[in-house]
Amino acid sequence: MTTFNSLFATPVLETDIGVSNEVVEYIHNLKYGRTDYDNADISVSMDVLEKKTFSKYSKKIDHYVKKFCFEFVKFDKNKLKLERTASWSNRYHPEDFASAGF
Repeated sequence: MTTFNSLFATPVLETDIGVSNEVVEYIHNLKYGRTDYDNADISVSMDVLEKKTFSKYSKKIDHYVKKFCFEFVKFDKNKLKLERTASWSNRYHPEDFASAGF
């Protein structure tokens, strides 16, 4: 089930793409370094979704991003070309925290 939520002024897409245990294990085994703010680990690779392991998930994510942008937010398909420029994984330890997203 896919849900579009207008959370305050920021619309949010929530969906389940059914990630396999193989992919979860792959993500756990990526090489990580600390973020510049020293508040979490971030994958060394900044193109995680380009890996063969993620090909079907990458397609699903692209599908839902397009659905969100063109059906919910109502961007004009003729004026906007979507392109993924980076994809990474964050890992948090109990003492870590997420930064503000702006």
